[in-house]
Amino acid sequence: MVKREVLVSTGKIDVYSWKEMKEGDKGEPLVFGSLLSFKSLQVEGAFGSSGVLSMEGSNNGKEWFSLTSEIGEVTAPGIYQIRDYAYMVRPAVSGGADVKLNVYLLVG
Repeated sequence: MVKREVLVSTGKIDVYSWKEMKEGDKGEPLVFGSLLSFKSLQVEGAFGSSGVLSMEGSNNGKEWFSLTSEIGEVTAPGIYQIRDYAYMVRPAVSGGADVKLNVYLLVG
């Protein structure tokens, strides 16, 4: 499990990061408070030939499902919107051995 870090916390917005994620990695879940909502997802790094990033959500911490982004699965660096909401979220990486991603989630 890739540890989650807090990059920015202003009281109105927070930016969380999961760094150097590789194939098969899942990020430490982020539990949302009652007033938090997704603002944007930023992904940087090497996707290789077949890397995929999914943001997963769960309302019970046992079963995890892919959340819907504006383009579906993320296969290239960029900034994306997430359409679904869940009590807990985490990034998950799949694909080839040459994948190495940094993931940033802005919430507010």
